Amino acid sequence: MNMNQTPVSSEPSVMQSQTIPPQVTTQPQISQGVNYASFFRRLVALLLDSLLLSFTVNTLVIVFLGSLGSPWKDAGLFHPVYIVTALVAWPYQVFMLNKYGATLGKMALGIRVQNESTGANLTLVEAVLREVVGKFLSGIALLIGYFWVIWDPKKQGWHDKLGKSVVIKVSK
Repeated sequence: MNMNQTPVSSEPSVMQSQTIPPQVTTQPQISQGVNYASFFRRLVALLLDSLLLSFTVNTLVIVFLGSLGSPWKDAGLFHPVYIVTALVAWPYQVFMLNKYGATLGKMALGIRVQNESTGANLTLVEAVLREVVGKFLSGIALLIGYFWVIWDPKKQGWHDKLGKSVVIKVSK
């Protein structure tokens, strides 16, 4: 071996200026600038919508069906008023969230429902998943899905998670 030769190593050489790719997280980040609506504000909006729908549906049922006296007194959950209310409430909520981002009760309380990642109004599919399927699931388990809003970082109930939505306060 010649003294002027440098020995050849079998180990690969290490480059001094390697670039490390940025870390990609799969968890969505909670935006610091978003002001999520509280459980109480959402509850009051729900009560306003319920009063509005109940009054409207009761009036319509009485006008079109007349007095709902004795034949319906033992109907329970299958009373025509409850059935008509459900059949009116779901399309109303889905339409309003898709078109305006809020029902009348939510508008009165200064809150709106939007897509969690884009901030746009919910699509029809997202609104149906949230209002029909999600609210059924939120309520059937002892209302835990609704109370989830209290401790969730984004104030999302199960129906919000299913519909990929968040409820935010709107600045007026």
